[in-house]
Amino acid sequence: MYEAMQELHDDKVMFMELRNSLFPLYDLDGTQHTPEETARTLMKVVKRFCANNPSFLGIKLIISQSRSVPLDAVKQKIEQFKRWKAEFPELIIGFDLVGQEDMHHSLLDYREALEGIKDETNFFFHAGETNWYGRQPDHTISTTPSFSIPRGLVMGI
Repeated sequence: MYEAMQELHDDKVMFMELRNSLFPLYDLDGTQHTPEETARTLMKVVKRFCANNPSFLGIKLIISQSRSVPLDAVKQKIEQFKRWKAEFPELIIGFDLVGQEDMHHSLLDYREALEGIKDETNFFFHAGETNWYGRQPDHTISTTPSFSIPRGLVMGI
């Protein structure tokens, strides 16, 4: 990660937002690291890089979940997200559902689960990346504002 930040900084990039699901990571020797350990390590690396490169503003993490999974898996990721957001508020800035809209679930399928965290996070939904002339994927653009989400961003319009 340090090298990635260095290459971006060399290209005059001053800030990174990453989408990540915080899966367990493995060392070359087979040691498994929890998502929490991974987040702590990322924060240490970012802090060290920023100390060495004061013009670099840092990294923020958007927790993502594929929309190709069943609703129960999304609910589980949202529960993890709540714990991670509480533990790493300076790192984690939001939640996103990723994946091709016309092949997987629409945001409407996850509305109830997402409503449960709308007051504690930002959403970074992608919408309108299809052109299916009124089919369900196109409705993501009009659906997202109806969630009564005070803090969210719909990209790809």
